[in-house]
Parts: sequence; structure tokens; C-alpha cells
Amino acid sequence: MLTFPRSLHRALHFDPDGRHLRATAVTTATVLGTYGWALLVEPLAGLPTDSLVQAVVVASALGRVQRAFDRTDRIVACLVLPCAAAGGTELSTLIRQHPDLGDALFVVGVAAAVAVRRFGTRATRAGTLVVLPLVAVLLVPAGVVATDGHARTGWAALTALVAVLWGTVLMWAAHRTGVLPRPPAAWVPPFTHT
Repeated sequence: MLTFPRSLHRALHFDPDGRHLRATAVTTATVLGTYGWALLVEPLAGLPTDSLVQAVVVASALGRVQRAFDRTDRIVACLVLPCAAAGGTELSTLIRQHPDLGDALFVVGVAAAVAVRRFGTRATRAGTLVVLPLVAVLLVPAGVVATDGHARTGWAALTALVAVLWGTVLMWAAHRTGVLPRPPAAWVPPFTHT
């Protein structure tokens, strides 16, 4: 059994400057802010509890990948993640109603998100963002379906946008105050015909 001093020594060995711990604190704040938003919206919009699970999964995974985002990546995230969250919500409904078709579309979506990674750093980050709501589909319980599926889809997209915006504000504050170093700009390979 490790004692506290030995645990601290071991943690400092792997994270000597505490950068990972500080980044984790920013991720946790992103998750808590998004969860608070989802808690506020859920009863007002009549959403099922699984919308909270999706919000937490998307925010926690986003918090992990957003550490390397620059401004362009954040703009891409504002466009890609809400669309992916809406698609994930629709996919969840489809899996409940037509399991074979829903499962096939899930596999195609994940495969496409992984295949796009060959187009460079930005495409890799966008593909990662698409996978996040698909992972949430796996974690959301197959319980009650919302009475108005389109409203649920819209709220999922809005919640994903809130997660991106809240994470952006927190990451900006962390960079501005020096809590976390700014990431280098992503290298975008030139377009070549093959």
C-alpha cells in the first residue's frame, strides 16, 4: 500500500510540473459546467435523463482533446460537435427502433471518423469529435425515448455547442492566466491529388 508521500512522489515523477493535473482541473470544470447546463435544461425541455449522460460523456471527452486545439480547431468543433451530437441522438433512437440498421450505421460512422484521420491533424481532431457522441450512444441506457425526438435532437446539439463554448472559455482563461501553455498551431498538409 502506498503512503501519501510515496504517492505524491510517484505522481510528481509522471507529472513533474503539474501540467496534466491543471489540464484535468480545466476538463473537470468543463464537465461540471456542461452538466449544470444539462441539469437546468432537462426538466424545462422535458428531456429524458439519458441527455445528462450524453452531456457528461461529450464534455469529458471534449475536455481531453481540446487541450491541443487552436482557434481554427475550436471553430471546427463549434460546427462538427453539435452536428455529431444531433446525429448521435438520432442514431440512439434508430438503434432502439431498428437495431440492425442502427448498428450498421454506428459502425459506418465510427469507421468514417477513423478513416478521415489520414487527411492530417485537423481532420484527425474533427474525426475525434465525431466519435464522442457515438461513444455516448454506447453509454446511454436504452430506456425511455423522448416524446418529441426532434426537440431532443436539437437540445443535444445545443448542449454540445454549450460544451464547446464553455470549454473554450475555460481553456482561454487557463491560457491567459498561464495555468496551461498555449498549444502550437496545427500543421495542415497541402492538398495533393492522388
